[in-house]
Amino acid sequence: MSHSPAPVSPAAGPAADAPGTTRHGLPDDATVEAFLRDGAVVLRGVLDAGALAVLERGIEVNLAAPSPFGLFASLPDDPGRFFEDIRCWQRIPVYEAILHDCALPAIAAQQMRRGEAARVTRVKVPKAAEARSRTGLSQEQFARLLGVSARTLQDWEQGRQEPTGAAKTLLRVAYEHPEVLLELKR
Repeated sequence: MSHSPAPVSPAAGPAADAPGTTRHGLPDDATVEAFLRDGAVVLRGVLDAGALAVLERGIEVNLAAPSPFGLFASLPDDPGRFFEDIRCWQRIPVYEAILHDCALPAIAAQQMRRGEAARVTRVKVPKAAEARSRTGLSQEQFARLLGVSARTLQDWEQGRQEPTGAAKTLLRVAYEHPEVLLELKR
């Protein structure tokens, strides 16, 4: 099923008088400093209701058909659910529309001009997460194949615990030869 993005106004962005923005609608210096200090900030008014509706459609498409990299990063008993999926903007047209047709690119350009967007954050992905992504299996499927609970697998994928014994060996096989592990699934 194809989802066409709804048009997003190029002018969609924060009002010039929105808190935390300059007269051009870009984040002010205090907001940028808060981002650099805290790693996240709320930019109220950056996306209008139309842009938010487009993003909501993109999220629904993404959740209905996640990429092989998609995973729930929260535990089943967490108070909320956190789903992460990387590299989706090129395969989900509504995400691409948002990236090209709203205030977000201007905000990114502002960061790049200031030299702050070039900083690199290195994230060490645990082998369990890499191994599972190579198989294309869900956490539940992969955990069942390894003979462990989904919660144990989540702990391994999030670096809270390290696998041992036979599970560690199976993860190595999954990482180096995912086709072998997938053959066991049949």
